[in-house]
Amino acid sequence: MPSVGRIEQYAGYHAEFMKVRERMTALGTVVHFKALPPFDDLSRLPPSKKASVVHNCRRDNLLAIEQVSKADGRAPRRCLQ
Repeated sequence: MPSVGRIEQYAGYHAEFMKVRERMTALGTVVHFKALPPFDDLSRLPPSKKASVVHNCRRDNLLAIEQVSKADGRAPRRCLQ
């Protein structure tokens, strides 16, 4: 059984990624959304690989948002830190 800390951490990641998905939907670029892997898959990875997967998904989503924002002539607004 996974620890409560890992479940809460995943819940935070999931909420963050859903906000990004909403923003991408509003921009019309949800096709390029890179989803967070399911908890079962992500929890099996070692911590360094897990951090890498989450980071890469964040990066790819932010790049998609920035590309659409630049194409529309709008200044991109960072939604993740």
